[in-house]
Amino acid sequence: RHGEPDAGLWRIAIATPFQRRGYGAAAVRLVIELVRERGYQRLLLSHVPAEDSPGPFYERLGFRYTGALDDDERVMALDLAPASPSLLSFAHRLADAAGAAILPHFRTAVGITDKAGQPADIDPVTEGDRAAERAVRALIEAERPHDGILGEEYGRKEGANGLEWVVDPIDGTRGFVSGFPTWGTLIGLRDSDGPQVGVIDQPYTGERWFGDGERAWFRSRSGTI
Repeated sequence: RHGEPDAGLWRIAIATPFQRRGYGAAAVRLVIELVRERGYQRLLLSHVPAEDSPGPFYERLGFRYTGALDDDERVMALDLAPASPSLLSFAHRLADAAGAAILPHFRTAVGITDKAGQPADIDPVTEGDRAAERAVRALIEAERPHDGILGEEYGRKEGANGLEWVVDPIDGTRGFVSGFPTWGTLIGLRDSDGPQVGVIDQPYTGERWFGDGERAWFRSRSGTI
């Protein structure tokens, strides 16, 4: 309930044919981002102690046992990120949009343009770069139209509120066009005082580094630390 520090995850069920494919972890991460965006401080859940309990699964996602019991069930809790939850949550959504635009172009016969135009200095750009930045810009302009944008491919859009998103849709384009996962999307938000939130995302490997100016986290398919 709104106004209380804790939210609860009551039940999650994945059909047997779809288990062990990452769907359960993805669903729980969506719940985590939802309750974090709504300002809750912890996400609670509980399970019955058993040999095949879901405890290890939730531990990989960052949950820890509290020592409390709910009837005969063990209670687990996940501490949620403080500070700027809405801005950091929005940065996550931008990274998700960029990744969705990039991945269809990865390890394909993608066209390459050399921005440098000098034989001794190659600066490649692909449709993956452009598609990702367009997706990020579209989301910012739709939901935060007063924010500024500084993008690698499409330049600067001046804002009206002192906030500016800085976007490099594919940092490491040479690795991208070579088929190596040595690239990532960089998204940051700054104001006159400096950086406010930041995300480094590698959508192909499912790894993400992010921070809110006070703390930083790393998230992979194994959980968040």
